[in-house]
Amino acid sequence: MKLTSIELEALVKYTLRKTNVKNLMLNGILIFKQATRYANELKLRSIDLLRVTIASSSNYKIFLTFNKDILENHILSQRN
Repeated sequence: MKLTSIELEALVKYTLRKTNVKNLMLNGILIFKQATRYANELKLRSIDLLRVTIASSSNYKIFLTFNKDILENHILSQRN
């Protein structure tokens, strides 16, 4: 299925509104610094490391993932 950029933006806005997801403003520099500190300990791919770091630093109550490395090691429960 091919979407135009306008259709894609409308779909994202609709999904965010329907799921009651809140936008979150984060300081990218601080996230990267924190991810750098966690990198050796967690041994995750870069994108997964950033996802865990953002979730940990933003105090999310729920974090959904199918990543077995994150799930098996209970990484987020250790961070809080």
